[in-house]
Amino acid sequence: MNVSTRTRTLAKLVALIMVILCVFQLSAVAEEVQNIVFYDMQWGTADYPVVAQELVDRFNAENPTIHVEYQSIPWANAYTTFVTTLSSNAGLDVSTGSGVQQAYFAAEGAILELDDLVAEMKAEGIFDFKEESANQFMYDGHYVGIPWNYDAKVIYYRADVFAELGIKVPTTRQEFEDALYMLKANGKPGFALNLGENGGGLCYLGFAMNAGTGLWDEDRNPIFNSPENVEVLTWFRKLYNDGLILPGSVGYLGSDVNTALIQGDCMMAYGNITNDVLNAFGSDIQILPILSDVNSYPIQVVNHAMMVYNRTMYPEACFTFIKWWSQNNLELWTRGGSGNFPARLSFLNNEYFKTIEQKKFIIEELISHGVARFLPCPIIPPEAQSMLAEYPVSKAMVEAFITDEDIASILDRWNDEIASYNVWD
Repeated sequence: MNVSTRTRTLAKLVALIMVILCVFQLSAVAEEVQNIVFYDMQWGTADYPVVAQELVDRFNAENPTIHVEYQSIPWANAYTTFVTTLSSNAGLDVSTGSGVQQAYFAAEGAILELDDLVAEMKAEGIFDFKEESANQFMYDGHYVGIPWNYDAKVIYYRADVFAELGIKVPTTRQEFEDALYMLKANGKPGFALNLGENGGGLCYLGFAMNAGTGLWDEDRNPIFNSPENVEVLTWFRKLYNDGLILPGSVGYLGSDVNTALIQGDCMMAYGNITNDVLNAFGSDIQILPILSDVNSYPIQVVNHAMMVYNRTMYPEACFTFIKWWSQNNLELWTRGGSGNFPARLSFLNNEYFKTIEQKKFIIEELISHGVARFLPCPIIPPEAQSMLAEYPVSKAMVEAFITDEDIASILDRWNDEIASYNVWD
């Protein structure tokens, strides 16, 4: 072989090697794994994050070019956890969160608008949610969250004790009060709620909405000191002073309320009805129907969302994950002990929720008729995040219970506090 032939052969070989290298490089680019971090709140029992991780592993196996890292986030100091993460270089692409979180972070410019994702899901026929639920997750005319679950906080009662004493199941506020007086007259303890945290204040807001008021008006102006709120808090003070509300309520957490119920320290309670309570009482524990006196319902259906953060490098991967997660996470309830209810309507019709009479009642009688948490304000205001963190309503109730301060004065002070929360327009 002469020099010229060897040169041409070597050139061809080099060219072939370069082609092969280019193919490998293109293949590597095509198969690049897009890593996204998913923060998921602790929505259920200790089994919940285990089942959630199994579902994430399944998604990763089915989508080899996307890798989701699952992180279970406890509720304690959750707001600080998210703020700290978003203020640093730590990874966070997708999350679930409280019912106000998406609005707060959207106002901060940290949330990705999800209009395209909503349009995709509707076009694919998988946007299986109540329209009014989805609309609560709009901010400044854009979707900033996808419905994830319903948190229906309810009043539940010892049906066996009510039947034994001949107490009518209340359907109005007056009948609710009458039932408590009848319990007291028969030596039975009354009502427990969790004023050591935000939850007890949500109970108050239910009765406030029933009286046609709330925390903000239609234009997001604080109205906690409205005449209607003065009347409602005065009524609660009377119940407490008459011994109808457990004294321990001023410091109770949600778990304390259910413990009190299980131990027989109260006959009525407010909050999330847990499996512990259901296991302890079976059909002897039942849920009050909607109390309808004046304008609205004291049953708040709190919607929680999934959201995407605009820091993500892979928005399409996040969309793919949310669509998959939304359609494949029923096991979080059937095996993971999730305490809330799925926002996906087809999941609500699953047999699992029909076999437990209390859950079936909540779905059929309460979720379908409940109202958003912050009526008459039609949206979830960003400043509600501060309300959840500071729980001014619960604190105002405690002051009304343990001091003699004038109710109007208490509400004026706390209304000023609510007005001081950060507001973005």
